[in-house]
Amino acid sequence: MHILSKQGYDQEAKVEKRGLLIILLNICLIMVFVALTFTAAYTQPAPTKKEQEKVSITIYSASFGSAAYLICLALADTLNKYHPWIRATAMEALGGMAGMKEVITSPPEKRKLCLSFSTDINVPQAQKGEAYFKGFQYDMRLLSNAYAIFQPMLSINPKIRTKDDVIGKRVSSSGPKGSTRSAIVEYSLNAWGIMDKVKYQYIDIPETKDAMVDGFIDVSGAAAYIKPAVPYRLDPKLEELVATKTVYLIHLSREDWAAYQPKAEYKFDWGMVPKNAIRPGMPEEEKGSIRLTNGWFAPIDMDPKITYEIAKFISQRHKDIEKQFPVAACTYREMQATGIWTEDLIHPGALKWYKEAGIKIGR
Repeated sequence: MHILSKQGYDQEAKVEKRGLLIILLNICLIMVFVALTFTAAYTQPAPTKKEQEKVSITIYSASFGSAAYLICLALADTLNKYHPWIRATAMEALGGMAGMKEVITSPPEKRKLCLSFSTDINVPQAQKGEAYFKGFQYDMRLLSNAYAIFQPMLSINPKIRTKDDVIGKRVSSSGPKGSTRSAIVEYSLNAWGIMDKVKYQYIDIPETKDAMVDGFIDVSGAAAYIKPAVPYRLDPKLEELVATKTVYLIHLSREDWAAYQPKAEYKFDWGMVPKNAIRPGMPEEEKGSIRLTNGWFAPIDMDPKITYEIAKFISQRHKDIEKQFPVAACTYREMQATGIWTEDLIHPGALKWYKEAGIKIGR
């Protein structure tokens, strides 16, 4: 029989203890590893929100150098400088209606990234496929007004100063047949109830000026731009007329406007041109007139997120837009949705912003 000495027992005990310690140490290491792995799984930083992809839009304006072209260029430049993900390019068009038609006729993928700079009347015309938009019907909506314009009737004859004085006179349309200008002149004549009592001729603004000076035309319509912090002025093509002649604005009363509005094919807003708005003594007192708005319009299939962002941007950055070109001084928050507009005529994204911001819609 093999008998261990005391020394042998001690050595064997030490070996067993060492083995137990190694086993315990391994278990502890496994437990620590598992614990660290478990903790790491729950302490990983949350995934960051996906960065908004940049979107490039095209803004169709009007002829190069015009107020519409400059204000669209100002908006595009300001968006490119300050907006985190919207990039814009201002494109020249032959006019507001031509720009809107360019948007409507673009392929769907391009169209939903385009805006036009047009006049309020162009929206119902485009929606109905009428006038310039015959055969090109499409649902365009307001994104934001840029500025308002009065278009009063005027003469340079001191004997033609009221609606009754216009009866039997030669009246210029101020624009081609079917144009916004001619529609406004026809609206005024109908509101006065004298459309069939005048000698109406389709003559554009440049020819109208000379025809009035030469005595071939007695009455015409003319745009008077409303620009806060900027003097009122008539259409640039009539500036020479204003500089050399006394111009008389012919009053359109609120009552005549309101009575005709329900019957009118196209609705126009109404307002008062202040006394001395154009120059001292012109007009000699407040004069009622058709009021319309020019602004940016979006196709209904443009992403509401984009129109929301641009409407909000214009509200918050209009001073920066103005710095690009002084003509943009007319664009400001309070008038972005005023005029003939109702909620169904405003793009859903822009409408969301106007409601959030408490911006007035309509009259």
